[in-house]
Amino acid sequence: MMPQGASPAVLLEARNLAVGFRTPLGYKRVVSAFDLTLHRGETLAIVGESGSGKTVATRSLIGLAGDDAVVTADVLRFGDLDLLRASSQDLKRLRGARVGYVLQDALVSLDPLRRIRSEIAESLNAHGRLPKPEVDDRTLRLLAEVGIPDPQIRRNQYPGELSGGLRQRALIATALALHPPVIIADEPTTALDVVVQAQVLGVLQELIAGGTSLILISHDLAVVARLADRIIVMKSGVVVETGPRDEVLGNPQHEYTRALIRAVPSGDTRGRRLSASAATPVPGQPQQAVAGGIDPVRSPRIAADRGAGGIVLQARNLSKWFHGPDGQRLKAVSNVSFDLHEGEVLGIVGESGSGKSTLARLLLALTDYDEGQVLYRGIEWPRADEKTRRAVRGKISVVHQDPYSSFDPRWNVRRIVKDALMLHAGGREITDDDVLELLQAVGLDASHLRMRPLHLSGGQRQRVAIARALAVHPEILILDEAVSALDVSIQAQILDLLEDLKARYALSILFVSHDLGVVHHIADRVLVMKDGLVVEEGSAQAVFRDPRHSYTKELVAALPRLLPVQAGA
Repeated sequence: MMPQGASPAVLLEARNLAVGFRTPLGYKRVVSAFDLTLHRGETLAIVGESGSGKTVATRSLIGLAGDDAVVTADVLRFGDLDLLRASSQDLKRLRGARVGYVLQDALVSLDPLRRIRSEIAESLNAHGRLPKPEVDDRTLRLLAEVGIPDPQIRRNQYPGELSGGLRQRALIATALALHPPVIIADEPTTALDVVVQAQVLGVLQELIAGGTSLILISHDLAVVARLADRIIVMKSGVVVETGPRDEVLGNPQHEYTRALIRAVPSGDTRGRRLSASAATPVPGQPQQAVAGGIDPVRSPRIAADRGAGGIVLQARNLSKWFHGPDGQRLKAVSNVSFDLHEGEVLGIVGESGSGKSTLARLLLALTDYDEGQVLYRGIEWPRADEKTRRAVRGKISVVHQDPYSSFDPRWNVRRIVKDALMLHAGGREITDDDVLELLQAVGLDASHLRMRPLHLSGGQRQRVAIARALAVHPEILILDEAVSALDVSIQAQILDLLEDLKARYALSILFVSHDLGVVHHIADRVLVMKDGLVVEEGSAQAVFRDPRHSYTKELVAALPRLLPVQAGA
């Protein structure tokens, strides 16, 4: 955090910054009247939902907005350098030497065909060749500085051989190669599990303590609360609020800022809606207002033949091994047992590599298990005859983290949903009205029918994925990190939608996530996994309020939180 006392020097300043793009349909402005002042030793956070303009505004500060961008400002300078009049060579010298940039997705940002040492060497040599022994020495020191263990070994590995946390730290090392006074970190912890996130935040905190100035771009207000001195809140390309961290989070003035804070899920938000939108209506059904906005009306078409409170899905002593690169057998899931009851939300949490997603694949019969059983209403369905498997498969649907990769990009929404409906239509003709009924159930409408996945927002794509999952009239919905990459306001809408759909369609939900706040908000019971084992199980309140296992305690302690004043917001 920035030290108290005399005002430190201004490193970066923008006044009345505007950014637009030349498109085939003409000029489109995406950022207007943007002001920013970054002092030496300060951490400035820029927050807002996807499409708010925070990344475009920040990239334009250092000449990275793109060839089609039009950037104007009354003032835009770094120290004594006028960035509006700077040449491409001036901007190139600025980047790396004076400003380091850390992108969100290290697996994409790092060349998968180059070893880590080559990535760092390129950064070190960006402004003049250094002797190889010096490059090697500085590479080792940089990897050690960002907390990478065994740097002598890790520097010779490829990005795909590193965990998510190690990749992100390696990316930070490349940004630090020339020890720039300013680091810009664009969503550096998004989609990382809570333990890895804590490690990355620890690296950033050490940089701040050493005097580095940081611009943090994030939609995660808990991360912002941990690092920031000041906050800029953006919506639709405009700054709607700015001020010291404690004032913005503790006493927000703009309704949009208040909505962002209300949307943060936690144990304190259980039972209430996170988003401002009303409950999504189900076509052809009466609405009943109840506490919290959840409509308990069930769909007779789906729920009539279901009992109450019975066990729908069971795992019994489930185990799965894989062969590692060295030929050794690795146990990904070890002796896991649980029951999923009708109408229940069971959360499965743990860090990356804990076995959560492998367990989900075993339950879906997408991967065969080596020991144990998976039972649907008492039937070991993955090893039953094909007729039984086909019947049960229609009772269990899945929503993945990235629906875009599971959609055919050539298909529009109408075809994506219609294709799913036809799987269990029994020869009945599927009409556009059938497709539209499902879309309306997840908060979309007829205007989305002809849109392709590329033209949908992240939240819209996830809604289409949920509609596709509901097309088979499932009893069980398995969500594998289904909201982890969404910004907080869209995540809030999807969580509210799931609450509505669970009540209306009598769904039982298995919710796999590394986000403890989300799981605490939505789950009735929780399984905590580590190294393929279930180390703790219980009600969500008991597990999160009074964890018993040391690993669960570590997870809960690593969870970033908003300021105490916001605990009940």
